[in-house]
Amino acid sequence: MKKARLQMGDLPYPQYMGEAPDTTNDGNIRWIGVKAYGLSGKVEDFLWWRNFKVGNLNDERARHEAAAFIARLKIGMNTDSAFGRALDLSNCDQATGRVAASNERGLYGVYVEAEKRPLFNFMTMMNGLETEEAFRRKDSKEFERIYLQAKTVLPYSK
Repeated sequence: MKKARLQMGDLPYPQYMGEAPDTTNDGNIRWIGVKAYGLSGKVEDFLWWRNFKVGNLNDERARHEAAAFIARLKIGMNTDSAFGRALDLSNCDQATGRVAASNERGLYGVYVEAEKRPLFNFMTMMNGLETEEAFRRKDSKEFERIYLQAKTVLPYSK
C-alpha cells in the first residue's frame, strides 16, 4: 500500500532515516527523523533533536511559541527545524526499526536539518540560544519574516 503524501499542516510521524557517520567507533548510528515542511515550504529531511513541551498546536499561543522557537533556531543556530510527534525513546528499537511516539499531550519532537544534526547538541551547548525578545531587538524585520514562515509550515495537533 502506498503511503499518503505529506500535506501542509500534517503532524509528521518519526521513522528511522538511514545511517549517520560513525563518530563513536562503535558502528553507524541510525537516526530517527521526519520528512516535514521546512521554512522553504518544501518537504525536507529532519532528524530528532529533543522533545519540547509547547501545548496544543491548534491554540494560537502554542503556535506562537513554536514558530518563535523555529525562528530562534534559524537565526541563532543557522538551522531549519520542524515539529513532529515526540519520541518515546525507551520504546524505540534501532535493530528492528521500531519507532515509538509519545502520546503525552502538548509534547512534540523538535527535528533539525539532517546535515547539521550530528553536531547540533554540541553547538547549542556551546552557543546557547537567545530569547525571542533579544532577536526581535536585534533585527525585528528578519525575525518576523522567519517567524511568519515558521508559522505557515507548523503542523497542527491531531
